[in-house]
Amino acid sequence: MMQQPAPPAALEIGGRAYYTLRQLDGWLGAPKGIAFRAFKRCRDRFREGSDFLRLDAVDDAGRIAALRERELVYPASVHVVLIADTAVARIAEASYMQNNS
Repeated sequence: MMQQPAPPAALEIGGRAYYTLRQLDGWLGAPKGIAFRAFKRCRDRFREGSDFLRLDAVDDAGRIAALRERELVYPASVHVVLIADTAVARIAEASYMQNNS
């Protein structure tokens, strides 16, 4: 039986663990953009501030630049969505359904 890879290192923000969509694509072994499309498809099931954070290109430019330097976001990303550790399973499920439909 194949073992699932360990999750990537989480980003700690305000005492909570978050993952970038690029991290989730890599962890799921999915092509670029799968986690983002999964998030968009089930967006109404997520609450901003608890399930995800949205980093604004202007207001959070420094934080986004730091993530980009660490290659945690895709180079073309403008605004960045961070998924809380408690919401990762929903993204993984939606990504799996998208890849296998």
